[in-house]
Amino acid sequence: MKTCIYYFTGTGNSYFVAKKLARNIGGAELIPITKLAEKEEVNCSYDNVGVAFPLYYGGLPEIVLKFIKKVNIKRDSYTFAICTRGASSGQAMAQIDKIFKKKGNRLNGSFYITMPDNYVKVFQMKSGEETKEIIRDANRDILEMSKAVSKRKDVRRSFSFYGFIMKPFYRNFIKKVGHSDKNFEVNENCISCKICERICPVGNINLIDGKPSWSGNCQQCMACIQLCPNEAIQIGEKTKNKGRYKNPYVTIEELEEMGE
Repeated sequence: MKTCIYYFTGTGNSYFVAKKLARNIGGAELIPITKLAEKEEVNCSYDNVGVAFPLYYGGLPEIVLKFIKKVNIKRDSYTFAICTRGASSGQAMAQIDKIFKKKGNRLNGSFYITMPDNYVKVFQMKSGEETKEIIRDANRDILEMSKAVSKRKDVRRSFSFYGFIMKPFYRNFIKKVGHSDKNFEVNENCISCKICERICPVGNINLIDGKPSWSGNCQQCMACIQLCPNEAIQIGEKTKNKGRYKNPYVTIEELEEMGE
């Protein structure tokens, strides 16, 4: 049986988990959702179909939500979702299952994997050792998930109170996410290295006169802020002195390959 995993990632967490799972189950095609963003419909003929993504405000990233709505999966396929999160679960699995059911499918496997949080707009980033400890713990959960996926096991998630209380915040987030880059700024530390332009997963950044300029198609993945080598990109005072994060087992080159 052939397996594919569609994924969206900003600083590498969801890609890391998808890559690890693929290795554990003996192979799977890893497909960046960003490469399919312009397609009106995606027809998938794989026997096992996974989607890996980070949790945003208790729900799906906008680009993943749009993808789920346009992907067509075989009725007898085993479907599973992998949500990387800082701590809490949310409504993401319920969102996917609801959309799938409208198409005659359902979500068979629901997996949350706790990874280091990258939402530097709100949270302080953890130290390198804390980060690696969280990932070491995550590897055990990834192994258990791999066993379940290999057996095409049904793994359902119960009601999430956090997802329920976050619904109004999520709706507001989705409504405004594209233009959320209007508060991004760049300071004198910028060296025009173009890393932000190359790693933006949705091609939202262009350098103008050597400085990054955002185009109003943001996903709030924080990649440009997190991966700037000089911490030159900020969201006002919200991101200053909070450290930066990139999954230590994913390279800049791998992240660049996922961009549009």
